[in-house]
Amino acid sequence: MPAASRSGRSEQIYLRRPELLREKQNAVMTEALEALVAKVLIVDEFKTSVGAVPENMLDNQISQQIRKDFVDRQNFRKSLRQEGSATKNIARWSMTTWSCGS
Repeated sequence: MPAASRSGRSEQIYLRRPELLREKQNAVMTEALEALVAKVLIVDEFKTSVGAVPENMLDNQISQQIRKDFVDRQNFRKSLRQEGSATKNIARWSMTTWSCGS
């Protein structure tokens, strides 16, 4: 089946069953968040065992993950906003992480 046809079929399913779209969005957000948390944990371990991590290295890693999952930070933030108030803490955590404040 051509990709365009599959895409159209997925859109129709999500239009008829918006809860499936929310579940998919939640799964993608959870996966992205878990990947970011894992990277932060790795960086923290690196800091305690080796020393300071260059700020640009951390920024590059986070930017790559966001580009992979959301194209850019604006889309990532938009996705967080669409998820509602429960993601405000995630957004705050993300901002702290991106600015290397953690």
